[in-house]
Amino acid sequence: MKKILVTGLFCLSLLIPSSCSEETETDTANDRSGLFEGTWQVASYLVTGRTTTLVFDEPSTRQFEGIGADFNAFNYVFSEDGSFDVSGTYIFTLRVTDEDGQTTTQGSQVSVNQNGSWMRNGNRITITDQEETYDIVITLLTDTRLEFIRNISEDVIIQENNSSTTTSGTEEFILFRVGQ
Repeated sequence: MKKILVTGLFCLSLLIPSSCSEETETDTANDRSGLFEGTWQVASYLVTGRTTTLVFDEPSTRQFEGIGADFNAFNYVFSEDGSFDVSGTYIFTLRVTDEDGQTTTQGSQVSVNQNGSWMRNGNRITITDQEETYDIVITLLTDTRLEFIRNISEDVIIQENNSSTTTSGTEEFILFRVGQ
């Protein structure tokens, strides 16, 4: 999933985190009784958040929203043996609004090819790929529909120009089971 963000937000790579903070438990009345293992096609992807950059003690804050569309065989496969594969393509549009209300929009086609392992504990899934380990929180799981979120956070300090960037946000996915 990290590669989805990094690729999707190529033009504003400082906005998107490479590490995740501990997530708060989402305890809603949503059903989570379905079978998690299987092949799921992405139907919706949304990322929202904010980035604050501090250069020589002068802050600048930007809000961002990214949305995926035109998912072409963009599938998650969660196998019974604890492995996963993610692959496919989609169109990603990123809208960034600065503190003066100026909005910039950019789009790109994103190709995803990722694999690793997963482990479930209640409504949390721990994902491990070649680059990181992070949690996703299942908000809905039926036999045909999967919804999950991932909270994202990153702090970057650049000594050379005395600056730092703090990014926080949430990714939201909606997927439908393939082959049922």
